[in-house]
Amino acid sequence: MTPPSAGLHRVLITGAAGNLGSKLRRHLDSKPGYQLALLDKNPAHDAAISDADLSTCAKSWTDRFSGVDTVVHLAADASQWAAWSSLARNNIDATINVFEAAVEHRVRRVVFASSVHAMLGYEDESVERISAELETYPTSFYGATKVFGERLGRSYADRHGLSVICLRLGWAPRVNDAHMVRGHPAQVRWLSDRDFCGYAEHAIEADDKLRFAIVTATSNVEGSKWDLTDGIRALGYVPQDRLSRAPVSITHALRRRLYDYARRIRRTLRG
Repeated sequence: MTPPSAGLHRVLITGAAGNLGSKLRRHLDSKPGYQLALLDKNPAHDAAISDADLSTCAKSWTDRFSGVDTVVHLAADASQWAAWSSLARNNIDATINVFEAAVEHRVRRVVFASSVHAMLGYEDESVERISAELETYPTSFYGATKVFGERLGRSYADRHGLSVICLRLGWAPRVNDAHMVRGHPAQVRWLSDRDFCGYAEHAIEADDKLRFAIVTATSNVEGSKWDLTDGIRALGYVPQDRLSRAPVSITHALRRRLYDYARRIRRTLRG
């Protein structure tokens, strides 16, 4: 495996032009000791980002893994209502290809962007804490693809000695301000930009002895059932941002239910 050299972390970020990829890139660029390689299917005219459709293996992008010690795999179709055809390409095929490229080029670690959607069914259950020790409980095809990615990571850790850290990321909207997200139905699983970057940085820099871990990655939300002790134990990261929950307005909740219902119908019609 490729170890970090003399304090230099050579990190490849997939999905580098997306919401989370852009935020992590800015964060790591602001810190010493990081050398970044960037991939995205839609580079958005950014010359620093290489064009890469990860759903298809091609040397044009797999060769970028050479000399990298850590891959942060953020690229995915992040919509819980996405068509299966898109999820299969962007969340399953692409993840398989990323793990294969990591092993081929002797990468030390893959940080896989999983999601709390792998466990979302427990939010409406009577469990006191939603921890990584519970069986997975996705409520959508999107969540199921994240469960697949976690299990794939476990397999590669066991069979190839690859270090894999799965971050079950919470809700991190593009415009991410605590005052704006209070009262939103997803506020209970809010993940601030600072905490997202903190989890990712700690996952990159975690001890090489950490072979496999699943970490719930949200901010500290008042009254949340999401158990954050795995991140503290495995990565030594304590969320920095706190959110006091506000009641979800009837208008907001009704609008969200209607929106979800419409999306569900569209997904059914598309097959």
